[in-house]
Amino acid sequence: MGALHELRTGTARATVSEYAAGLRGLEVAGIVLVHGGVEPSPPLSAGVVLVPWPNRVDGGLWELDGRLQQLECNEPEFGNANHGLLSQTRYAVAWADADALRLEAPVEGRAGYPFRLATAVEYHAVPDGVRVRHEITNLGDRAAPIAVGAHPYLGIGDTKSRDLEIRVRAGAVLDLDERHIPRGISSVAAGSDLRDWTPLDDVMRHGCLAALDVSDGLLRHGLRERGGAEVELWADPEFGYAQLYITDALPGLGAGEVAVAIEPMTAPPNALRSGFGLTWLEPGERWSAEWGIRLVAGDSNRSSCREAREHL
Repeated sequence: MGALHELRTGTARATVSEYAAGLRGLEVAGIVLVHGGVEPSPPLSAGVVLVPWPNRVDGGLWELDGRLQQLECNEPEFGNANHGLLSQTRYAVAWADADALRLEAPVEGRAGYPFRLATAVEYHAVPDGVRVRHEITNLGDRAAPIAVGAHPYLGIGDTKSRDLEIRVRAGAVLDLDERHIPRGISSVAAGSDLRDWTPLDDVMRHGCLAALDVSDGLLRHGLRERGGAEVELWADPEFGYAQLYITDALPGLGAGEVAVAIEPMTAPPNALRSGFGLTWLEPGERWSAEWGIRLVAGDSNRSSCREAREHL
């Protein structure tokens, strides 16, 4: 299904799988920041790359030049095409170093997506975390619609869920129906207004946030132990949507604990239908963008925070 690669620099250690080019683990100064397990198949899409679209396409149907295209519907419960075309693909290793790795996979000959793409993901371990670079090249003879996402589950060591707070600086939330398809957009309100640090217990369990604020040229989302250390997910402004998914079903969680996925996405759910957030690559054109995860030491008496300050 694909080997696991361990990337190291300083006290940072990232674990990357060839399966779906997934980020399956991240530690800094001995503090676990990303959960994903070591099973060959990633549980609950842990860490996988979502390309050439993230999230869902309603019924797997979309229109291209006046013709309906039918994608494979791999979410049978709701009848949607979900997580792109490479979420079950073994990527090839283009090169690997002690602290970096490049994985590559083609998109071609797929039902409902008549385009040829070369895709690549680069992971770089950096002193405070990991940096991820996505690259897509259109190898075909017609313009191709693309979007990208990723599915990391964040945490802070063994800090309990009840002691965690989340922040996503977003001014809007998509109105999702029972099949998780957008039917509109609203201003954030109770449960979705995460512009200030908010306890996990007070947050919606599944939703897509938009109208994200840019700070110092980047989007910045975070999870922290109250008053303590923070894990920050930063992204280029191209990742203009953040999918939030909080679940108690990720293997390895203790009783009453949850896993928190903050998914950077360049387009919202159902983008192939709506057109929102899509980038159309001309033949031969190349696109790239970056995101990453880092540990931010905070002011706390907790041992994890003291350890972080000592190592960073």
